[in-house]
Amino acid sequence: MTKLTSEERLERKRACDAKYYEADKEKYRERQRKYQEEHRKEVLEYQCKYRGTHREERRTYRETHRREARGHRLKYAYNLSQEDYDRMFAFQGGVCAICGEAQKDRNLSVDHDHVTGKVRALLCDKCNRGLGYFNDNPASLRKAADYLERESTDDGEEEEGE
Repeated sequence: MTKLTSEERLERKRACDAKYYEADKEKYRERQRKYQEEHRKEVLEYQCKYRGTHREERRTYRETHRREARGHRLKYAYNLSQEDYDRMFAFQGGVCAICGEAQKDRNLSVDHDHVTGKVRALLCDKCNRGLGYFNDNPASLRKAADYLERESTDDGEEEEGE
C-alpha cells in the first residue's frame, strides 16, 4: 500500500466534502447558517482579522479576476454569459441603447424587465437610473417628455443654438 501525500489526502477530502454537499445541499446550508448565528461574534472577528491581514492579496485577486467576477454576476442576476454581454455590446456599437453615448470608465448596465426578467439592452448609468426612477412606466416617461416640451421656452432653444 502506497502512502498518500498531503496533497492527495487534501484532494480526497475535497472530493468527499463535495459528495456530501451535493447529496444534501439544504442540510449543509442550514448547518452553516446555524453555526454562523451561534458564533456570530467569533465569525465577524475572524473576518475582520482576515481582511486586515490579507488586504493586498484580496485587492490583487479582485483586479486579476474582475472579468470573471463580472461574468458570475451577469449569470446570476440576468442569466447572461459574458459572451452574450460582449455580443450585445458589439451590436450596440459600445454605446447606450437610449442616448447613444459611450460610458467612460464603466461597463454599460444591463437593462431588464423587472417582472419577466427579460434582458432588453445595455444602457448608460443615467438612462438606466432614469428608467428606474419612472418605474419602467412608458406612460410616466411620455408625460415627462410632454411636460418638458410644453414648458420649454423658445428663447431657451435659441440660446442653445447660438
